[in-house]
Amino acid sequence: MAPAGARSAAVRAASRVVQVAAAQRVRLGLTGMAAIFLLILVAAAGLRPAQPRFAEAAHGESLAVLGVAPGASGPAAPTSK
Repeated sequence: MAPAGARSAAVRAASRVVQVAAAQRVRLGLTGMAAIFLLILVAAAGLRPAQPRFAEAAHGESLAVLGVAPGASGPAAPTSK
């Protein structure tokens, strides 16, 4: 059987290897997320928002363009007797 000091040194070394591997996984994950974020940022910067097509034709008041005018004369409101 191995002495207790040698066994604890082996456990510490194995623990250190696990910690290094975990740190590498975290670093790789964060790097991947940063790369995807930058890719989306570049793609969004390259795209321009679409201009509405009806804005060019409608120079007047939007209700007037639709044929609905505020205060238009219509049937009289019923009066109470």
